[in-house]
Amino acid sequence: MIQLLRAIFIVLVSALAGCDGIAGGGGSVHLPPEAIAYGEATPLQLELSVWGSGSGKVSRRYTNVQCYYRTENTSTFTTLQGQLTRELEDRIFVKFELPALSPSDGSWVEYYFDMSFDGHYNRRDVTRVPLR
Repeated sequence: MIQLLRAIFIVLVSALAGCDGIAGGGGSVHLPPEAIAYGEATPLQLELSVWGSGSGKVSRRYTNVQCYYRTENTSTFTTLQGQLTRELEDRIFVKFELPALSPSDGSWVEYYFDMSFDGHYNRRDVTRVPLR
């Protein structure tokens, strides 16, 4: 019985340690605005981070970082290209700018971010913000 428990423990520790060959990990932080004012361009900032082992600059590990948005009165998403504004050893900051929107665009805007991290596709959930 003790040998079985030991074997299960070793398997669990190996799984949690990431023995699949991928070292470290990454994450993202974005704080959406409470509302977006009509007639004003709106900056959106995305913070992308890495932890654990891994190699290379963070800006080379995260690629194809984009933002997609649509308003209440449009059915398709429009792509925004980001601008790297700051790079630290373990994180980067990417800025996007939503164009000025008008009341004819509706009462809300939805957007999401996607990117590749070490070649793997990642997407943040859609965020909906009121237009005022």
